[in-house]
Amino acid sequence: MYLGKGKRVRTIVVMLIVFAAVVIGVLVIQDGSVAAAELAAGKSGTAYNYNIGKGSDGKYYVYKPGTVRFAANDIKSGGKVYTGYCVNFYDETWFGWSYEAKKKSASAKLSSNGKKWLPYVLIYGYQKGKASPVKGTNSNDYRAATEVMVWDFNEGWRTSATGKLKSDRAYKSIKGRPAAKIYKDMLKSIDSHISGPSFAKGKKKDAPVYRMTYSYSTGRYSVDLQDKRKANHFRAAAKDGLTIRRSGYKYAVSVKKAGTYTVKWVNDIKTGTKQPLLIWQSKSSVSARQGVATGATDDTAFYTEFRTVKNGKLKLIKKSENGTVKGFRIKVQAASGNNNGYNKTFTTDSDGVITANIAPGKYKVTETLTAAQRSAGWKIQGKNPQTVTVKEGKTASVTFRNFKKPQEQKTGVKIVKTTNNDIGDLSGFRFRVYGNNGSRQLTAEQAGIKSGACSASGGEVTVDRKDLDELNKAAAEGKTGDMILNMTCEQPADEQSGPDADENGPEGDDEQPAVSKRQITCHLKKAGEQERTYEPDTEEGITASDFDHAGSAIITDEVFETDKEGLIAEDLDTGTYEVTEVMTSDQARRYREPAKEVFTLTSKEPVAEIRMENIEKKIDLTIVKTSDDDNIEGVQFTLTGKTAWGEEIEPVELVTDEKGEAFYEGLPAGEYTVTETADEETYLPVEPQTFTADEDDVVLSFHNRIDSRVEVSKESATTGKELPGASMTVKDAETGETVEEWTSSDKPYVLEDLEYGHKYILHEDLAPIGYTTASDIEFTAGSDEKVTMIDEVTRTTFVKKDADTGEMLAGAVIHVIDPKTKKTVKKFTTEKKQGSVIEMLEEGKKYTAREVEAPDGYELAGDMEFTAGKDNEVIMKDTKKKPVISVPATGDSSGKLIGMLVLIMIICVSGFYALYRGSVRKNP
Repeated sequence: MYLGKGKRVRTIVVMLIVFAAVVIGVLVIQDGSVAAAELAAGKSGTAYNYNIGKGSDGKYYVYKPGTVRFAANDIKSGGKVYTGYCVNFYDETWFGWSYEAKKKSASAKLSSNGKKWLPYVLIYGYQKGKASPVKGTNSNDYRAATEVMVWDFNEGWRTSATGKLKSDRAYKSIKGRPAAKIYKDMLKSIDSHISGPSFAKGKKKDAPVYRMTYSYSTGRYSVDLQDKRKANHFRAAAKDGLTIRRSGYKYAVSVKKAGTYTVKWVNDIKTGTKQPLLIWQSKSSVSARQGVATGATDDTAFYTEFRTVKNGKLKLIKKSENGTVKGFRIKVQAASGNNNGYNKTFTTDSDGVITANIAPGKYKVTETLTAAQRSAGWKIQGKNPQTVTVKEGKTASVTFRNFKKPQEQKTGVKIVKTTNNDIGDLSGFRFRVYGNNGSRQLTAEQAGIKSGACSASGGEVTVDRKDLDELNKAAAEGKTGDMILNMTCEQPADEQSGPDADENGPEGDDEQPAVSKRQITCHLKKAGEQERTYEPDTEEGITASDFDHAGSAIITDEVFETDKEGLIAEDLDTGTYEVTEVMTSDQARRYREPAKEVFTLTSKEPVAEIRMENIEKKIDLTIVKTSDDDNIEGVQFTLTGKTAWGEEIEPVELVTDEKGEAFYEGLPAGEYTVTETADEETYLPVEPQTFTADEDDVVLSFHNRIDSRVEVSKESATTGKELPGASMTVKDAETGETVEEWTSSDKPYVLEDLEYGHKYILHEDLAPIGYTTASDIEFTAGSDEKVTMIDEVTRTTFVKKDADTGEMLAGAVIHVIDPKTKKTVKKFTTEKKQGSVIEMLEEGKKYTAREVEAPDGYELAGDMEFTAGKDNEVIMKDTKKKPVISVPATGDSSGKLIGMLVLIMIICVSGFYALYRGSVRKNP
């Protein structure tokens, strides 16, 4: 066959192309990247790639050091161009290659990690015409950041939006560049996106329930929500009349019709493309695993449930001491803190009972008397106004008692008993009245003493005023003992007798009356003491019984009991008294003891009215909720128990607010238990708490630990401290699938996304340099809160022996050399009695033992290669005056590759030469 000059040139070119193709094929085979094509039905497209421009810092992005710039990998299909991203690191897209689209989220070319995260990356990543989210950066920065993040997630170098990067093979190409700022901003947006608003959950069955309260002012039920996470804006479609208004991260939800509403929340963002997420797979057999991702699809949704509160009942009860209950007005208003706008006045009928359906909340209840009622002497008994809390589906009662002004009591005390709760019958409350009864005080300044010459002659007795006042005061104050009373007896002159009676003649114009002084000792006795008689200091016999007042101070100490209306009316003499309540054990458990009251009865104020109110022992219960993930709002608790008087309360449901607090005001004294209705699939069970309600308010704290929280410690056997640098893996004990990977640090690693009660295996893939790999540990999430894996240091025993006798040799100086760095990592001198222990070599790594100084009489041994491990032994033998045959290092395949290339080149050149010679021979 004749070949002209031009044909010869073409032949040479063809041969060179064949040679290059063969070489590339060999290289590809060496790399092992060729895989069988796996095509999927779908529309076809053509790769349209080009290098992207400079970043905002004026530099290009290069992902192979100093060689290859970042490329834009778009797909042309059906007259449209789709913004695309390579999903496999370093698998380059070739211009003009044919691709076929696979169905959304069905591509086998994505890793499980990539399938989970790629949709979010493309939502927040660059799409044609989409502005960069970071000020001062450009679209080239944006595109480079997106490509790197696609690689990171699909290759498994990043497994979450918040965790550490496990490898920077791709990220290092943008590190320190403007694209890195966009990369971080995208991670923040993705984390916000998948976390969702703090008030919602990602599963419909887990949707938190929010109670919507009713407003009489607006005629609607409503509740306000605030997204504490400040996530990307979310929206929810209006449903069944439900209205949702958003202001920043606050959402106002309202509805007119009572009911239950489930709401689906979706991210209110623009993806930058209307195309669904597709994975385009290369049809080329050269790179069948190469794929390109285009489009963006957001299937993320969160759910909440809204329930309108049911009304409770407010029961207004009117009572009076004479049974009159009709025509009294009672006003009900929303109390402070209750903004539902309720304001209504009721008038009692002949039953005296009013029941109103009313929204839950606090209310102020006030009775008002008309002018006619006040004129008729009606008064309100007890506290007015009263505050009452109406609870959903429950009945709250308020009782008002009225009484008419009682008829005036001549002397004594009236005790009025009240309570702050409606118990109806107020009988059985006892009160002790204790004091000094001074009612029989001396009543006149002059006492008609009917003894002695003074009384016989009809004379008058004058009692000393000062003495009388002191006696009266002492008697009123309850003093005891003897007091002297001075008295004067004045007799008329014409009735005088004695030796000088007729001295002045019969007319008696100048006669003066006779005056005599007397004294009497008055004894102020104690209660129950017998009357006593005293002799005066004169001849006349005068006794204390001759007075209208016997000089007694009686001590009153009695216990009285209330009737059904809670009244006590007792006659008491004038004096000073104190009233204290004598409570039964049941009453003491239920009520606080009222303070002592003191009153004085005098002749001017002989009647006293004492009001004694028993305040029921009630405390305020506060439940404080905390959790590992700050999920504290909307947590439900149940309050159960018995009052101090043995009455079982109906279970009360309490729900925490946005501060993680739930309140119960006015809990009666008793023994109670609070139980959390916890999501045990997410949190560790929290034990119920029992407490005693008595005098002081109670605060209970509940903390939810995430049920899958397991702390993993990687420790050194020598130091007992955390050991950084170990490659760790947690696998599912049942399926063997890898759940999480990380590299240990100087702090324990916390696993938070495990299934509660499920078994896992902790596996060490690679120990830190100098340590051996530990055995697997099986643990149970939730039950095992901490797992500790300990690494032992590597120990290799080196023995130097005589090659002929096997005797151990001392004095050999050995260097241990890292074959890669060629540096000496250990030095030691062998001993005769025992081997030399080499610690802290890298497990599984090959080292070279080199004898730099042999024992006397021996030749240097050749280099010896050994692998460091756990407690393994290396024996090097020396010979006397014999050559040492060194063993060459193995494992280098570069010689084979070069040999193959040389062989191929020889074959190609030989073929070309034969072809050329053949053409020359036929053409002289």
